[in-house]
Amino acid sequence: MNPRLTSWTIIGTCFIFSVSIFYVYAMTGYAVVAVLGIACLVVVASLYYTRSNIYYYLACQYYQDGNLQKALTNLDLAVFTNPRNANAYYLRGQLHLVEHRFAEAIEDFSQSIRMQLDHANAYLYRGFAFTYQGKQEAALDDFSNFIRLNPESADGYYDRAVMHYNLGGFQEALADFTQAIEIDPNHTSNYYGRSNTYIQLNLLEEAIIDFDQARELEPDYPIYSGDQHGFYHAGLAHHYQGHSPSAMKHLNYALRLCRQHHDNKMAEIVTNTIQSIETREIGEFE
Repeated sequence: MNPRLTSWTIIGTCFIFSVSIFYVYAMTGYAVVAVLGIACLVVVASLYYTRSNIYYYLACQYYQDGNLQKALTNLDLAVFTNPRNANAYYLRGQLHLVEHRFAEAIEDFSQSIRMQLDHANAYLYRGFAFTYQGKQEAALDDFSNFIRLNPESADGYYDRAVMHYNLGGFQEALADFTQAIEIDPNHTSNYYGRSNTYIQLNLLEEAIIDFDQARELEPDYPIYSGDQHGFYHAGLAHHYQGHSPSAMKHLNYALRLCRQHHDNKMAEIVTNTIQSIETREIGEFE
């Protein structure tokens, strides 16, 4: 059964039925009865959509309590009873993202965006889902839309910067890391990321300055524990600056996070970096 088709069928049936009631009673001289009948149908339709919001708020509570299955059940009912409930699609998209159902997450975030073009966080989280699917260009577009709607978000510039870096757009990555630092100068991962970007652009002195700044900040502003990109850039920066043990520690932790998040594309990048470092070290030892 298609929930959207069913819901619109019910609404259409109510409309046709109400017109029929008005016509029949109006033609027979019972206009007041016709109006009352239509009013009753309007009330029924309103209750129908109110029920969708009730399911949505129940889902919010279950989601906060960690009962994801009941949250999903109520969100399914919310969009079944009101296929225009943008908030329900958005929350269900988040739930799918947490459960690593990326295709379903993307579809729900897309539905939410179609109904609310200015829903910034729907772009952001759809960008994450695209990232985990390895669709980095699509993720880049969504992060750009998020920044367009939230131009003062340091996290938005950081997320777009790491996509630019992965895609080889180092000048664009440099601009975004710099903008993120201007907004939030205490974000350690941005300094590690910009340090690596400077290396790619052969700006070695600037790379050292950012690396030192990141190490100075890290005790008080540690890398977010779930940020595989942050630990990857930290590991890469330590490698570039000749700190091999700490480089491998950060890179291996980044790889573990990639696997936990089912971020296969990033896991491939991290694995290749680790293998390259290990091969180079073996060659130097021999």
